[in-house]
Amino acid sequence: MRSKLAAAVGTMTLAAGTLMALPAATATAAPATVTAVTDYSVPVGQTYTKGTLNFTNRSVSVNGEQKSVGTGTGECRKTYATAYDGNGNPLDARSTTPVCGRSGPVDIPLTANVAGGAAYVEVCLLDERGFFLKCDNFFRP
Repeated sequence: MRSKLAAAVGTMTLAAGTLMALPAATATAAPATVTAVTDYSVPVGQTYTKGTLNFTNRSVSVNGEQKSVGTGTGECRKTYATAYDGNGNPLDARSTTPVCGRSGPVDIPLTANVAGGAAYVEVCLLDERGFFLKCDNFFRP
């Protein structure tokens, strides 16, 4: 009886040791899927920022173009975007680098780490000193 018990315990120990030696399973995050897209445009005179907002469940990407027609003080432009939840609480805000006398790309990733993601994004056109020239809200469709 003891030999059978010892053999059974030895087998269980070996099995437990084998299980312990297996690498832990790791979960990989699924790529973010765009759930809604809306266009944005914030013009000020001959300057502007315009493009699309791509909403996912936990982020928003602001992609487009910004344009400046001058190179003097106050004539350069940059885009500033803020993601908000459904209660109007800011989630994330970032800006581009200024462009002067030309067009340039807008590529702003915003985190919206709340259930359902951002409800809307405020997009603003600023001068290079950070003065807000115009802002508009663009809601998730």
